[in-house]
This record gives sequence, structure tokens and C-alpha cells, in this order.
Amino acid sequence: MRVNDREYTVIRPLPEGKTGLSWIVTDGQKQYVLKESYGDLITPEEQTRRQKLNYHQLEKAGIRIPALVDVDYARNRILKEYIDGDNVFELVLRRGLDDSIVLQLYDMSEKAESAGCNIDYFPTNFVLKDGQLWYVDYDTDPYTEEWNLENWGIRYWSRTPELELYLREYGTEFAG
Repeated sequence: MRVNDREYTVIRPLPEGKTGLSWIVTDGQKQYVLKESYGDLITPEEQTRRQKLNYHQLEKAGIRIPALVDVDYARNRILKEYIDGDNVFELVLRRGLDDSIVLQLYDMSEKAESAGCNIDYFPTNFVLKDGQLWYVDYDTDPYTEEWNLENWGIRYWSRTPELELYLREYGTEFAG
């Protein structure tokens, strides 16, 4: 797969996300995540532009995110740092989460709210590496209380009725 003038080899696909398809890729030396945007509500071109703008908003807010490596507007692709860790959704299903992880999530939530946005709090969008919580998506929406951590996101960070309903409807294969 190409991003601008560089070729990358697919290692494996990642589960489909709501704004695009993603793969773990390599240039032969390092691994990355390559995301190709598609548009349900907006065009793929606009989605790619938003991903870059969101990246800068999240970075400025101090939210731990993978580095943006490259943007290919012609192919609607972004290339970002690969964070090799445990997906939080899988951790929730296996054993639950330590308080230190949840405290990091609340810290991210405060930073997002201060920046005027909500991040996608569904746990498939987070990775735990060396005790550090990473938001590995770049999707944001304007801040509203309805979709903040307290009123929506936290419901999926433990074995709640909402998570159990999700599992009955979609299974344990996470849709990151």
C-alpha cells in the first residue's frame, strides 16, 4: 500500500472502524498504522482532512496519541505511529482495569473537555502500553455532555449492562 511516494507492506488488517479501514503495515524497518478514510456522512477527502486537524487538536490538548507520520490526500490515507500494547476492550473482557488506568482516562477526558471536544471513549480506541493509556484514534466531536465520558463512554469500561448488550449484539471481536 502506498502513502504518497512510499510503499508499505500489510502485516495484518485491524477491525473496521466507523470512519475508515486500518492496517498494521511496515516499511521493512518499523511498524505503523495506515488508515484509509471512507465517508458515510462526509466525503473521504473531508474525513482525511479532519483526521489531521483532530490530531493537532488532541496533541495541543496533551492527550497521549500516536504520532502522525504522513498524510496522503490523494488516496485519503494517514500513516501514524503503531502503539504495540494491549487493547483496552480486550482487557475489560479478560480481567477488568486497574484504577490507575481509569484515572488516566479521566485525565484524558478533562483535557478533551478543556479543548472543547469529546473523543470516542469506546475502549477499542485505547491501548495500554507499559502502564500508559493511549488514545489511538484521532476522531473527535465538539464537546457535549451527552457524549462525554461520564454520560456515555465510561459505560463500556467494565462489565456493565450496556457492555453486555453490545457483546450480545456484536460479539467479542472488537470493532476498533
